[in-house]
Amino acid sequence: MQLQVRHPMDYLSAEVIAARGWDKKRIGVEMDNYYISARAYASLTQHLPHAKFVDATALVNWQRAVKSAREIEYMRMAARILEKMHARILDKVEPGMKKCDLVAHIYEAGITGVEDHGGDYSAIVALLSTGSDAAAPHLTWDDSKFTANARTFSEIAGCFRRYHCPQSRTVYLGTPPQHFIEGEKVVIEGIEAGLAQAKSGNKTEDIANAFSLRCCVNAASRRTAVAVIGSARVSAP
Repeated sequence: MQLQVRHPMDYLSAEVIAARGWDKKRIGVEMDNYYISARAYASLTQHLPHAKFVDATALVNWQRAVKSAREIEYMRMAARILEKMHARILDKVEPGMKKCDLVAHIYEAGITGVEDHGGDYSAIVALLSTGSDAAAPHLTWDDSKFTANARTFSEIAGCFRRYHCPQSRTVYLGTPPQHFIEGEKVVIEGIEAGLAQAKSGNKTEDIANAFSLRCCVNAASRRTAVAVIGSARVSAP
């Protein structure tokens, strides 16, 4: 509301929580989230002096980890949209093209969607890093031009009804050097090892450990350094 004289939490405290007899209960507050301001917490404690407040940061997200059948359906549709976005990148990118122009194509593909299902805007913008710039994470686009014999790392997400499917890939404009080819093989084998552990009863660390171990072993055997976690795609026109 952006008013100095009242705050939305004032209403929540009096008209919702207290009105329902919850003003002496234990109340969880996500203390380390951007949408809970210091003033919001101060309002809660001022108007609910008999409640016990506890830190419940990420509690809702942990509950959301188990998806319903409908949610999985939405995520699969987001994946189809993502595939279209990556296909558009491979179809349009070329030396001399400005990065901002490619991003326009990426967003067009993502928002028009697939199979009569339109896409949503994603929670993360399209990220494009070329060459040594990829050493810095999460760089957005600019109006610089793609050049031949250079690699570009893209990080994008398909989104359908607010459900996301993100994926990172690398494109090389030209004939990639042999160590890139070897690195791609290592990463793909690592992904396959990780997916083999993606089954009921296992933890996410089992997937990560399988991926890392396979990559390290294979990189050592090929004497190839691998520093990119993701699906590496090499384009050699």
